[in-house]
Amino acid sequence: MLPMGTNTFGLYLDKTGPEKTSGWITGGGLQEASPFSSLTKMILLVDELLDREPENGERALLPGQPDFELEVLFRQNYSWQGRLRWLAGGKEATFRSCGRDDPADGDQGTGGCCGCPHLELQR
Repeated sequence: MLPMGTNTFGLYLDKTGPEKTSGWITGGGLQEASPFSSLTKMILLVDELLDREPENGERALLPGQPDFELEVLFRQNYSWQGRLRWLAGGKEATFRSCGRDDPADGDQGTGGCCGCPHLELQR
């Protein structure tokens, strides 16, 4: 596992399912773990953290190993590229996000996807 940098986040899942995914996020310069109550809220939190300057000091850690590790390698406009690691399962996937209706990201403002594969967080 890589050390938690400003673009690497630990995802601890409390509940997953088709209706709701919730848990805690660490890394990204967070001083304490931050809860999220849906995948959308987790993505918005990560996006906000990527906009911040990294803070000095201790980083938040929760007991045990995170379920997933999200590493954002590149970010431009509304698109992310990176890796998602399922630590317990020993699997890793690279991704490119769809963006948020950004015509520059190939979406043409239609609300559709850019054709990238979608990842589901499941235990």
